Amino acid sequence: MRRCVECKSGRIRKGEVQEELNVNGVLFTAKLPALVCRACGNNYVTHETLGRFELAVADWLGQHGVRTAEAFRFMRKSLGLKATEVAELFDVTPETISRWENGHGSVDVGAFAVLGELVSERLNGTQRTLIRLHAVKKNLGKRLAKTVALELPKARSGVGDVGVIRS
Repeated sequence: MRRCVECKSGRIRKGEVQEELNVNGVLFTAKLPALVCRACGNNYVTHETLGRFELAVADWLGQHGVRTAEAFRFMRKSLGLKATEVAELFDVTPETISRWENGHGSVDVGAFAVLGELVSERLNGTQRTLIRLHAVKKNLGKRLAKTVALELPKARSGVGDVGVIRS
């Protein structure tokens, strides 16, 4: 962007803007990178940056167990998923998702945890849980291969090591 959309000035510089989002009675704030017009003060934040802010909020909600209708709906929307898509992934009816999101029933603990994991993974650039959910849906009732050759990933230091504690 070379010129401000508002005032047409060419005095656009990199800067930051304070963004706020209120979800479930919690006010989330963050300084986001933006382009700022030095002439009129108008600022421009990319869609991607705003999306990452929303994912960070959704991740916080999931990590802190805020299992409410509003939080569940916000988390789903931060992923860009339709309610019908979530219903299919969790093997429930769209009406069930609607009840959860409108507070007409308690959000299922397992569904909330999985949705939280989907958010966390998306924020960190992975999709393992989503891939597994799709694989489960795709492979229901299919016969498995008789032989599967696996290559084990190398163990990271301290992870997977077995130790004996003597008292």
